[in-house]
Amino acid sequence: VRAMKRLQFETVPDLVGRSTYRAEAAWRSGAPGGPAAKGRLLRLSQEVASLSGSLPLFWASGVLLRVDEDRFDILRALVFGPEGTPYAHGAFVFDFFLPAAFPRVPPLAKLLTTGGGRVRFNPNLYKDGRVCLSLLGTWAGPSWTEASTLLQVLVSIQSLILVAEPYFNEPGYESSMGTPSGRAVSERYNVAVRRNTVVYAMTDALRRPPPEFRDALRTHFRLKASAVRATVAA
Repeated sequence: VRAMKRLQFETVPDLVGRSTYRAEAAWRSGAPGGPAAKGRLLRLSQEVASLSGSLPLFWASGVLLRVDEDRFDILRALVFGPEGTPYAHGAFVFDFFLPAAFPRVPPLAKLLTTGGGRVRFNPNLYKDGRVCLSLLGTWAGPSWTEASTLLQVLVSIQSLILVAEPYFNEPGYESSMGTPSGRAVSERYNVAVRRNTVVYAMTDALRRPPPEFRDALRTHFRLKASAVRATVAA
């Protein structure tokens, strides 16, 4: 935790140029100003200030964040898969964009760790990067309000999506939880998720790390090397 804490939150140059939301950001940069724009800027500043000191970080998991130093509406998060799940120790990267109507509307989110569009890691995480979460307005459940925060979104991804039995996140499948057939299919699902985590959220993350997370990823895998080996061996 001490080693990762200094790497947890940073503002970085030209993140907007690497973001999957650069087109949306370019449109926003030409939008007219005014009181609404000033109010949005204040909320963005408050959001970023809050995130800088409240992101979760434990040995078992953690969330890191990078913010464009000139555009607080462009962010990139690194969520480490929690221990006790098939995502354990994996590094999952998400892009976020806070639209012009934020905070009246939720952030936009996209998963970048998809094996180039080949892997669906979860019923809530699609191959095209789509993130299904009620706070984002893309899934059933408690919806976004003006009092909601990006921190809530990040913690929800960490704790409600990257779970021990992701198979049961699919609507209707939870009814088989605890049954022999449900356990069997969940275990098969986890085998595939665990393998893809090793290939794309570990190996690829080390071979082709996003530049803004390079040092953090090297530190993470160096310190958790024994845990990663044990996970792979299992």
